[in-house]
Amino acid sequence: MRVENGDFESDVLGAISEAVLVTGREGRIVYQSPSVSSAFGYEDDELVGEQTLDLVHEEDREEIAALVERIGPDSTEQSECRIVDGTGSWRWAELSVTDPVESSIDGYVVSARDVTEEVHARWDREELLDRMAEAFFAIDTDWHVTHVNRHTESLLGVEAAEVVGKPLQEVFPGGLDSTFDEEFRDAMATGEPRQFEGYYEPLDSWFAVAVYPGETGLSVFFEDVTDRKQTELALAKNEKALRDLHDVAADKELAFEEKLVRLLDLGCDRLDLRLGFLTQIEQSSDAPDGVGTQRVVEVQGDHELLVRGESCPLSEAYCQRTIETDDLMATRNPETEWVPEEAYDVFGLETYVGGKLIVDGEIYGTLCFADTVPRETPFRSDEEAFVELLVEWMAYELERKRRESRLEQQNDRLDAFASMVSHDLRNPLTVAQGNLDLAADSGEEEHLAIVAESLDRMERLIDDMLLLAREGQDVGDTDPVDLGSVARDAWGFVATKSATLEVVCEGCTVAADRDRLLQLLENCFRNSIDHGQADVHVRVDQLDDGFLLEDDGPGIPPDVRDSVFETGVTSEESGTGFGLAIVERIATAHGWTVTVGESAEGGARFEFRAD
Repeated sequence: MRVENGDFESDVLGAISEAVLVTGREGRIVYQSPSVSSAFGYEDDELVGEQTLDLVHEEDREEIAALVERIGPDSTEQSECRIVDGTGSWRWAELSVTDPVESSIDGYVVSARDVTEEVHARWDREELLDRMAEAFFAIDTDWHVTHVNRHTESLLGVEAAEVVGKPLQEVFPGGLDSTFDEEFRDAMATGEPRQFEGYYEPLDSWFAVAVYPGETGLSVFFEDVTDRKQTELALAKNEKALRDLHDVAADKELAFEEKLVRLLDLGCDRLDLRLGFLTQIEQSSDAPDGVGTQRVVEVQGDHELLVRGESCPLSEAYCQRTIETDDLMATRNPETEWVPEEAYDVFGLETYVGGKLIVDGEIYGTLCFADTVPRETPFRSDEEAFVELLVEWMAYELERKRRESRLEQQNDRLDAFASMVSHDLRNPLTVAQGNLDLAADSGEEEHLAIVAESLDRMERLIDDMLLLAREGQDVGDTDPVDLGSVARDAWGFVATKSATLEVVCEGCTVAADRDRLLQLLENCFRNSIDHGQADVHVRVDQLDDGFLLEDDGPGIPPDVRDSVFETGVTSEESGTGFGLAIVERIATAHGWTVTVGESAEGGARFEFRAD
């Protein structure tokens, strides 16, 4: 059937649901298709002669004007905007604008499709997505971001208006060559959902992600799980550190010093700090707070002032406050927290955590971990618990080391006693037995006199051995004791021959256990008399921090002064070698140091001073 060309075009244009307009170059409408009436409610040719932009909402006109300027020859541009319909209402339309240069039209062909319901439906969907508790964004098959909800804006620090329409790699460059990139591509390629957790370095955060592929691209739901992940990682790290701590502590082949080094390393690794150190605090019991000395026993890490064996005034140490509390002391902002200004100026530690060590009921020092770099977050409870565990372990090890040292000393004394028993007692016993045999054979009483002398020597040896074994333990209660009175009482217990005693310090007192002090002076007097002349003169006087005892006898040669307090050392044939050893044990039990020197007359001089 043959139809007229004009009628055919009119029928075709009338059958198309999209509205078609033709405009001149200046934008004025020169033609409208019949479908304009059904699509937007305008009568036939009602729009002819109208300016196209007058139909566009004023907020969208700039974008449409820019679109027209972009159009190239024989090209088409598309956009979505609001246009007014025949009733004066605004509708959303999808516009396609074409410049058909190879035709009789000197202008533009504009097709418009009513997409109001689609836009509203999309808005409803986007509003729903924005109300979701989870963050969400969508990607099309060309890897462009098509939607970002409000939660995503907040979590990732982006704005939807700035990122929608941009390539994903441009919006999130930190995701390239990462777990996110790999999982997204697998989901797009396979069409299968993916769930995973990944670390996003630019935000220093962990995210749990669910990816759902569809015909238009990917829908990505995610949430920040950094706190949970850090907790999991911290627990795993804590478990490993506890296992390592157990392995080191239980290793009987390691010496204390090696264990200490390894555990300082372990603490530094667990806390991500560069310095770990053990200190010993030297402070008298009556000293004011902050008065004393801090000495570094061991250190791991490099710091010019924290060096093994180095000391500093307690007032300049971070440990000053640590020993004043029963809890850990920790800081990540020293200038505004509890650190003394002097300590911060000297050591410059920006991060510090430490606890005090109680050994045998007394403050030994501190175990600390630190760094010259500030810490961004406070120490977590699990980190503080680990430091407290190390502090407890260190206190236990120090106590055990002291017990072992005391036990070793006791064993040495037992060895010495055994040696004395096997040697010194055997000699007079052998003499006694031999002279008993001679007396039995000859009947001469002079042999019995030698036996009696040998037995007396054995008795003295046994008495001194027992006394030495008992002395050196903790003294009883100490009270102010009149030194002169005790000295005269002790002098009365010694066979003084024609020796004389001079007490210079009449009325002076010393804090001591009177019975132990009496034994100490008695042994010193006996030593002066046994090694001096019959008329030796002994003098007792007071020192600023103790007392002295000296004589005018032959004295003690300098080369043997260091050994006179050893058990069994004597220059007298009848001596036991225990007298001065007992003196030193009693002095040590009181907290005194005893030194040997020379008196003004060339005799022996013993000085006893409080530590």
